[in-house]
Amino acid sequence: MCIFITSCCMTFQVTAQHYEFSSGLYQLPYADLTEIHVFSDVYTHSPRGKYDLLTPASNPTVVAAADGWVRWIQESFDTTCHNGSGNCCWEYNNFVIIEHPNGEWSNYTHMDFQSVSGAGIVLNQWITAGTPIGTEGTVGCSTEDHVHFEVSRPFDVSVPFDTIGGFLNARSSDGSQTPLGEMLIPVIKGIGMMKSYISAGDVVFASSAQDNCPANLNEGSGLGNGQLLVARADASIYTSGSPLIYGAGSTSIFRSGQSVVLRPGFQAQSGSKFHVIIKACNSGY
Repeated sequence: MCIFITSCCMTFQVTAQHYEFSSGLYQLPYADLTEIHVFSDVYTHSPRGKYDLLTPASNPTVVAAADGWVRWIQESFDTTCHNGSGNCCWEYNNFVIIEHPNGEWSNYTHMDFQSVSGAGIVLNQWITAGTPIGTEGTVGCSTEDHVHFEVSRPFDVSVPFDTIGGFLNARSSDGSQTPLGEMLIPVIKGIGMMKSYISAGDVVFASSAQDNCPANLNEGSGLGNGQLLVARADASIYTSGSPLIYGAGSTSIFRSGQSVVLRPGFQAQSGSKFHVIIKACNSGY
């Protein structure tokens, strides 16, 4: 069961675009214990809505971030062609696209030449979270070895991504930049309960382990413009305090296995994104 509460007002304009959290739960797309440096996140990447993840590991294995079907493989290119002047050959990106059962899709770009088939991955195969899908590379529009990672909810499942370049949110191959989906902030498992998402500058370690979620959680702190919050519990989440205000431009998700109780005084203001989902704390989808 999902309840979406997204407030809006015709006269209110948020000055900076903000993104909704994913309904799915994702692990970071590297083998367990890989040290990951978050170079850019959905707000600092250019264009926005994506992640660039780096690691000091040598030739690291890239893994599926969640269960799903492999819907596209491009691994035939072996050239890095970012010239540093703003021009970039995105049409030579190597990438893997995965469709997840919850209607969300993920993309893994700059994979090494032929490393996907080398990992035994084939088109339309069902794979589980943590399955190796190839190795990190620097192919296409790239300046160094890294994984470009993104999660999206397509507007039209018949056209969920651009087959040239691998973009989930825009059709760049015809120059139109036609929106293809809503970019999402993936809720990440295995990095602890204090902050179930990643931001530019974070250093974290990949993990497929389940989080030690609290049985019940009281949320009593408000959110200001641009602030983010993921609240997860095995049983119930309760709001406390009056008033408890989630301000315009804030983005939050309450994810609980049994119930969410919004007590009197709770306000999700116009221009905020507040999402409630009744789903087990460690359930992938």
